[in-house]
Amino acid sequence: MARRGRKPEQGSRKQLLGAVVMLVAAGMQYMQEMRKSAGQVQWPIDNLPVQFQNWTLLDVSRSLNVSFSQEYRVVEPCESQYDLYRSVPNDYDPRYQFPNCLTSVQTQGNHTSLAHAIATIVSDRYCIQSKSQLQANVSPQQLLECDEAGFALGKVDTAWQYVSNPGLFNGSTPWKCEEESIRGRRRIKVQEACLLFSEAAIMREIKANGPILGLIPVYLDFLNYTGGIYTPQATPQQFPGQHAIEVIGWGSDMYSGEAYWIVKNSWGKDWGERGFGRVSRKGVDFGQIAFTARPVFEVEEPEPKKMTAVRAEELDLGRIVL
Repeated sequence: MARRGRKPEQGSRKQLLGAVVMLVAAGMQYMQEMRKSAGQVQWPIDNLPVQFQNWTLLDVSRSLNVSFSQEYRVVEPCESQYDLYRSVPNDYDPRYQFPNCLTSVQTQGNHTSLAHAIATIVSDRYCIQSKSQLQANVSPQQLLECDEAGFALGKVDTAWQYVSNPGLFNGSTPWKCEEESIRGRRRIKVQEACLLFSEAAIMREIKANGPILGLIPVYLDFLNYTGGIYTPQATPQQFPGQHAIEVIGWGSDMYSGEAYWIVKNSWGKDWGERGFGRVSRKGVDFGQIAFTARPVFEVEEPEPKKMTAVRAEELDLGRIVL
């Protein structure tokens, strides 16, 4: 009778063991699915530009890595900061005054916005300062590959140092990062970076010399902005970090009178107004701090003198005194 009583007990143990195995397997499968979908957060907004296809919210956060180094406080203000007697118009859009100077809108992909913003600013300022006589189209790829400390880490002030020296090659000219490849070739440089920290100074600088670099906090609704004057929502979701953007002009709405900045972004032409945007000057304050470069110019460094090799039999050793 005892043996017969054990059979149901053994059967229960097998069933319990099977249930545990199934539970563990289900748990492992669940964990695998969680790992697989990690970061694949459902977007709470629609109509995202191509720039963000297959991106997660975490990817966006990682791309907003623009900041300053510890040394940015030693950067001097631009001359426009103190040129109080220079007046500016109520509206200014260089796309009408210099239609051939502004480079096309780019798509930054998974790179930092800093390289793209600085590349287009240098190109646009170079053309505007020449009164449309000279055009430039420097490559952000050179910035990304040749100055990792500045651009890859998103440090605005140190990134400008590379543009100051050794400078950037124009257009599709082949380039290498090694210093010896630069000698004897023309390149675009800036004197140095300078700071702007008021709306009036930014306007004076843009009107006199061309676009400047602004840092903008990014809210969720900025990603799918499609036009109009952008102002963050009352309770927007803000990403950590900042986004580098080219500020090209300003204006105000003819009906409401709302003042705005005109910006050129690096998220492709399907963002905003064909890659451009109007950002409310109340919603985003570029006047707190902005960067730009002093006059942009082109330079050619001469080739170093080459040492002529002399054969030993050609030397008159009798003339050498030790």
